[in-house]
Amino acid sequence: MVENMAAVVVGTQALAPKTCFCENYDLIWGNKVNCDFRKKVVEICNELWGESRKVEMANGLMAVMNVETAGSFKAHQIMGRALKDVNQLTKDDFWLTKSDGTKTSRAVGLIQFTQTALVQIGEFTNGTGFDKLHEVKLRFAKMGEVAQLDYVKKYFQPAKDKIKTAEDIYLQVLHQAVLVKKKIMFYILKEQKNTDKTKVLMKKIIVMVKYNALKF
Repeated sequence: MVENMAAVVVGTQALAPKTCFCENYDLIWGNKVNCDFRKKVVEICNELWGESRKVEMANGLMAVMNVETAGSFKAHQIMGRALKDVNQLTKDDFWLTKSDGTKTSRAVGLIQFTQTALVQIGEFTNGTGFDKLHEVKLRFAKMGEVAQLDYVKKYFQPAKDKIKTAEDIYLQVLHQAVLVKKKIMFYILKEQKNTDKTKVLMKKIIVMVKYNALKF
């Protein structure tokens, strides 16, 4: 038997070899990221929510990251700023001046890590100052997407048993009230009735929640 054949010939027709198995998952917005990223997302969702739900939850996580990064899927995406060369980023890029003149810090990354999120995953200690906070955020920005996915998993790990649906993934990121979840579920039922939730509906719901557009 000849190994590593480029194609298998059946009769007169040559069948092309399969591409990476990660493409079989057909993840939403999967064409925006590379193979390692897609496999890592599915691996994380398998470990958090099990084999039978890994693709459903992976689609939910991909949808969240698409919205949070404005479609860039970059570890160095900073809230409210245009994407720039990661090598040009400094700690000053994370400053945000409010309308009243006070300064705060911009979120960063695949799920827009805030100070609260970084404290939750043990990467920052409250009270140590903005300079230290921005040092941590700069490190997150420069670690790369696949590496940052490990921290995305760490963020969801404590709440994994409370996250029952793909929509819950986004609610965990937003820290919205239970009322918002009820509105989303009502919207699904109203729009879809007895049909399955589609990728298009998932995208619509997430965008609506992001911009507080769910009104009844």
